[in-house]
Amino acid sequence: METKTDRNIEEIIEFIQKVIDQEHTDRIEQFLILYKSIPDKYKMLSEIFNAIGNTIDYKTDKQPGNIKTADRTLRDSAGDGTDFVILWGVLLKRLNIEYYFKAVSMVENKPFHHIYPVAKLRDRDVVLDSVFGKFDQEVKYVKQKVFQ
Repeated sequence: METKTDRNIEEIIEFIQKVIDQEHTDRIEQFLILYKSIPDKYKMLSEIFNAIGNTIDYKTDKQPGNIKTADRTLRDSAGDGTDFVILWGVLLKRLNIEYYFKAVSMVENKPFHHIYPVAKLRDRDVVLDSVFGKFDQEVKYVKQKVFQ
């Protein structure tokens, strides 16, 4: 059963994509320089995932709705779930890797409350949920919605 809040997730995704599309910073290129030479894209994404997990702390936002750019997340070495989604979107865009977003609810009768990107490689889709913290693995959810 779709709720009003479920429909709002589309607006959130649209806003996240606008932030990703407007981000242009040298800090992202500097971050990626270590990984761009890895020929196997799956291995490259795994290495980036591990680097993000080792250098950027997950912190819930004290002011809900406060959105950071990818540059700011790298600078602060901390971000909330939305900040991680934006960071991954910018990284994937710079790497010319197609991606989509997945919104999920992990609780029965609760609106969508968790978003993460999924990279589209030639032979597989790769889950990049830095909040969950396990490379190419998804949280258990009761409902999902994909945003291409």
